[in-house]
Amino acid sequence: MAVLDAWAITVLRNMGNRWQDLRVPAPPWPAPNALSGPGGKLNLACWNWTLSGYRHICVDPTRMFDYCSAVAADPQVNCPPQLGNEWFQTRSNMRKLRAIRDRFAEAGNANACRVELIHLAIEANGLQMGGAGQYQLAVYGAPNTPYPNWTHWWLEIEGATIEHFPNQPDVRIYNGGYSGGHPLNGLTVDRINLTGVHQEHKDYIQAILRNRRDSLVVRHPGGRQAWRADNTRAGCAQCNAQFGVFKRRHHCRCCGDIFCDDHSSLTRFVTLPATRPNTVPLARSAGRVRVCQRCCPVPP
Repeated sequence: MAVLDAWAITVLRNMGNRWQDLRVPAPPWPAPNALSGPGGKLNLACWNWTLSGYRHICVDPTRMFDYCSAVAADPQVNCPPQLGNEWFQTRSNMRKLRAIRDRFAEAGNANACRVELIHLAIEANGLQMGGAGQYQLAVYGAPNTPYPNWTHWWLEIEGATIEHFPNQPDVRIYNGGYSGGHPLNGLTVDRINLTGVHQEHKDYIQAILRNRRDSLVVRHPGGRQAWRADNTRAGCAQCNAQFGVFKRRHHCRCCGDIFCDDHSSLTRFVTLPATRPNTVPLARSAGRVRVCQRCCPVPP
C-alpha cells in the first residue's frame, strides 16, 4: 500500500471548502475511445480508478456474480489473466462470492450483501481495509435491489473527493460536491476505511497537485486564525532565522504566523484569511496573498 507524501496531504487538508476542479492538463492514460482489449472503455470506469488506479488488469465489481458462472459465454468473464479474474479461481474465494450471491436476493439481505461485495472487490483488487479514516473508498448504490447496483465509486483522502467518470478522460480532485443537493441523492453511500492506496493512485494524485498547485484556494483546517503580534516572534516560525535589518518579518495569511521571506514567498487565494488588527475580516481574499510553506508546501 502507498500513502501520499506529507506535502500532498497538507495540500489536500488546506484546499478551500468549495468546489475546486483540479485536473491533470495532459492525462498520462489513453483516451476512452483509444482503449482496446479486455475491459475496453471500462478500463477508465470510476470503479477501475477507485479500486486500482487504472490498472488494465482489474477485477470488475459490476460483474461480481458473473465470476460464479461456469460458462464463459462473455469473453470478458472468467478469462484470467486479462481481467484479474484469477483471484476468484481459488475455492475459498469462490465460496465467499457464491455465498453472498445466494443470500443477496433474500429478504432483508441486499444491503448487507452489497457491502460484503464491496469488501470482496477491495480485496480482489489488492487494497487493504483498515486505518483511521484518512483514506476511504466510497460507493453510491441503489439500496434493496435484487442485483448489485452501483452508480459511482470514488476515493476520499483527508476529506477531498478524488473521482473519475467514464465519459471524462481525467481524474478530478475537489472539496465539497457530495454533501447535500447532489444529483445522486436518494442512493445509499457506503464508505470503507483503507490503510492506503495503490502506487498508481499516489502517482496520479500527486501529479495533479503538482500541476495545479497554483490554482489552489487554501484554508486553515482550524478555520480563521489569529494574526500573530510582531513582538511574539524573534525568528522565522519554520527555520528560526532571526529577524533584523536584512531579514524582514512576513505574515502568512492562512495561519497568521510569522516567517522569513524564503518560507512565505508563495501566494494563493485564502478562505477565511488571518487578518491584520483593525481590518475587516474577509470570507475569502480578494486576490492572491502570501502564505507559508507549511500551509501550502512546495512539492519536490
